Amino acid sequence: MYRHFGDRAGLLAELYREFDERQHAVLDAALLNAPAQLDAVAEIVAGSYLDCSAAEGAEMAGVVDALSGSPVLDELRRDSVRAYAGKCGAALAPFAPAGSVPEADLHAVVGAGDALARAVASDLTTATAARATLTRVILSLTH
Repeated sequence: MYRHFGDRAGLLAELYREFDERQHAVLDAALLNAPAQLDAVAEIVAGSYLDCSAAEGAEMAGVVDALSGSPVLDELRRDSVRAYAGKCGAALAPFAPAGSVPEADLHAVVGAGDALARAVASDLTTATAARATLTRVILSLTH
């Protein structure tokens, strides 16, 4: 496997890229038929993020941990967050008072999503409670 990916970091980076592609695909598919209502779009964004994180489970957390501190992960994560936040921003922009959601707000959504996904994985909260909380965070940033 290392011949194909170069080294351990290359292999783990590819696993991360595959997770990222699935996360984007889940969001794209969910938004495709979304009603033009803020509450619905906020729930879709929240649910897609948390559902994808739950589907990947502890394995993806292990990949991220293994790449922690790596320049490869830093770059992958930065690009991933920027792209995912951009998709969320485009979906939420029609409902934002200024016609767009500030980039910092979108990063807050991703950060809250990560924290809630970890809380669910650690049995600190339920998936239902996490989804409701992330939806409220998204709504609060678009009003």
